[in-house]
Amino acid sequence: MMQRLTRTEQRVRRRRLLANRANAAKSTGPRTVEGKAISSRNAITHGLLAETVRIGEFPEEMREVFDVFRDGIIEGLDPVGGFEQMLAERVVASAWRLRRAGRLEALLTRNEMERIQEDRELGAMLLDAGPQMDLALAVSRLFRRGCYEQLTKYETRIERGMLKTLHELQRQQRVRRGEDVPPPQVVDLDVTVG
Repeated sequence: MMQRLTRTEQRVRRRRLLANRANAAKSTGPRTVEGKAISSRNAITHGLLAETVRIGEFPEEMREVFDVFRDGIIEGLDPVGGFEQMLAERVVASAWRLRRAGRLEALLTRNEMERIQEDRELGAMLLDAGPQMDLALAVSRLFRRGCYEQLTKYETRIERGMLKTLHELQRQQRVRRGEDVPPPQVVDLDVTVG
């Protein structure tokens, strides 16, 4: 269901659209090999559902931080053999994506608060009620657009996959140790409504 915009919001959006079109008309696209390599990643928005683990999309994401994170989890899972190692790597990738989801929520909120400030500067919002009201308005806007709902869906999907993989790894480890492995007591269900 689409939310109706006020006249002021429509004017602001129209101004942004015109400014974006004017800037786009000036662009000729990347010309260097480096520029083309960078622009090839433009469609990557958050990396939560990427096939490979994305590192470095956020300032605090460094290869060294990921390596320490990965090594700690792998050590704790103690995989033996290629198959267990592959399962353990999948757990690491999912756990890293869950960390990223928390950062994305903060980034979404911060970006929306910046938009509110831009709207205010363009004359769309004359009242400046302070940072807490801006935060409340930002959260409200993001809820209306379904941003938090979508992020929660991604988190749930990632967590479900991670736990399923972790349970399979634990099952494989019990089989390897010669333990009696009963049938799963938890049945993974995926119910899609609508």
